[in-house]
Amino acid sequence: MSNYDPANAKAYNDAIVIRYYTRLSGLTPQERAVLEPLVPEIRDKPLLDLGIGAGRTVPELTAISRDYVGVDYSQGMVDFCRAKYPDIDIRLGDARDMACFETGRFRFVLFSFNGIDTVNHADRLRILKEIHRVLEPGGSFVFSSHSRTPYEARARAEKARPIGEKLRSARDSLIRILASPRPSNPEVRKLANRLRNNPREERTGEYAIVNDPGHDYSLLTYYIHPDRQRRQLLEAGFRDLGPAIDGQGRPVTDCAETPWLYYRARK
Repeated sequence: MSNYDPANAKAYNDAIVIRYYTRLSGLTPQERAVLEPLVPEIRDKPLLDLGIGAGRTVPELTAISRDYVGVDYSQGMVDFCRAKYPDIDIRLGDARDMACFETGRFRFVLFSFNGIDTVNHADRLRILKEIHRVLEPGGSFVFSSHSRTPYEARARAEKARPIGEKLRSARDSLIRILASPRPSNPEVRKLANRLRNNPREERTGEYAIVNDPGHDYSLLTYYIHPDRQRRQLLEAGFRDLGPAIDGQGRPVTDCAETPWLYYRARK
């Protein structure tokens, strides 16, 4: 199994990546669709917000409850959040080991924007168990994850592209690189990251680790089919699994066009 987490952690401390997240604000339609039915039961209750990035979700969740803790494993993201929200409990931490929180501490846990997809398979399962532990009985967990179905459709389409079209794309990319062969050139960054990360991709019956275009190919990202994700949740001890939610906030019936999905589960 590849140990790619240090590369992903480095990417999320990159100034360019942090700057991207500082421009984001508010909940996505998916998050609103999943959260709104839960608000009456989590209002003024202990909330844990994992993978907060530059703080996109902080105002939304603290409006629901001031008993709030936000966590990220990127020092750069945490520094930005603490400066922006000095009165909020923002912590540097890792979802794989939350020994700082007692068992049953939280009524609700959110792990948004596919943050759980940045670690390897064994660590993903560890995170699910840790979240289950820190939830109180009956507490809810909401998170998003990349769907493997559209990724596989794109891979098939790419494989079927005419060779001439592929060569033209490669030529155009090379021209852009040669025009400005400096590390600050996004095309140079993409090529360097692709050469480094592409050989570390994985594909198994349960999941795929993909070097997708996100942040100039700097990440290795976990992709999974919804049925496999539900199985992981059940094996971690969760129950009362709600339907996966698509990009328009609708229960999924056909996830072929949805790059990532939101899930809800209860302890």
